[in-house]
Amino acid sequence: MSQEVGITDCHHKFCKACIEKWIQQCSECPLCRSQIKKVRFFKNSFYSGKEIDVEFKKQQMPDYDDISMFIDDNPSPTPIIIDSDSDDDFEIIEQQRRTSTRNQHYGTTWQNGHRISYREHDSPDPCSDALRTISNDIRKRNELKKLKLISDKAFNMLLQLAKSYVMNGFVNQSDAFNAVNEVCSIFNGTDFEENEEFYKNIKKTLQRKLIVSCGRSNSSGASLPQPPAKRKLIPLSEIKNSAPY
Repeated sequence: MSQEVGITDCHHKFCKACIEKWIQQCSECPLCRSQIKKVRFFKNSFYSGKEIDVEFKKQQMPDYDDISMFIDDNPSPTPIIIDSDSDDDFEIIEQQRRTSTRNQHYGTTWQNGHRISYREHDSPDPCSDALRTISNDIRKRNELKKLKLISDKAFNMLLQLAKSYVMNGFVNQSDAFNAVNEVCSIFNGTDFEENEEFYKNIKKTLQRKLIVSCGRSNSSGASLPQPPAKRKLIPLSEIKNSAPY
């Protein structure tokens, strides 16, 4: 290329002599096929003050009558017939087809001299273990969302109520099972009572947190420590009014 270069409206750089010859025949950019309205020339990275206004050149189509336009004077060459027994030829064509389809679907672009893909990774195979694992994770996450039907604030109030029942001796034998069963009685007659999975999870979590908060880490059926002399009991009506159901 010569030292002086021409830059089009689409910011593509060409040799001055080459672009001058090109715009005399076509007004489209050789790379991106966009219309060129003006070409500016630079020399050693400085604007030389020269520019060319390119006139729009419409491609001239030959005039055909209604019959001759459907007749091809030069027939196309005979298509190549590939032997179906040749596995090598079939694999080559299949690989080309996959590559072409993948490039059309994901697309690539040039940036700083490197080809950059629009998408860095292909989507997983529908029958692969990766997609199966993703599906299982999504299913488990959706199940957990369904099980968490009450807010953290309401759950903490349930836990405090269970602790108050234990500390004040309102529960027989003062164990975690009776305390949790007594607290969960507020769900009787509601939609939560029909959800067995929710009932089981909320009871199990309450039992575990109740034992940990009372300072015992052994089995959930173990007796809990006796309360101090005075302990404020959270009224059941406050829990019912705060629970989102």
